[in-house]
Amino acid sequence: MPKIYHYRTNDKKEIDFILEKGNKIIAIEVKTSQSIKIDAFKYIIDLQNKSSSEVIGIVFYNGDTVLPFGDEKHQRFALPFNLFF
Repeated sequence: MPKIYHYRTNDKKEIDFILEKGNKIIAIEVKTSQSIKIDAFKYIIDLQNKSSSEVIGIVFYNGDTVLPFGDEKHQRFALPFNLFF
């Protein structure tokens, strides 16, 4: 069963949800905007760069398209809420 956390550093970097199972982590941000830029992943990117575990970054948003924001080293995706409704 995955564990769920809220992530906040001493310097106030926050990620809405952290799901952890074994050495895999899913970092989730929730945004109300209808468009997404790489900036929405800034704290997820920070966690990915610091963590020795595999971290997958997801930002849920009000758009219509699944968008990749990852690179060769880290997986990151913007997922629209309408995938679920």
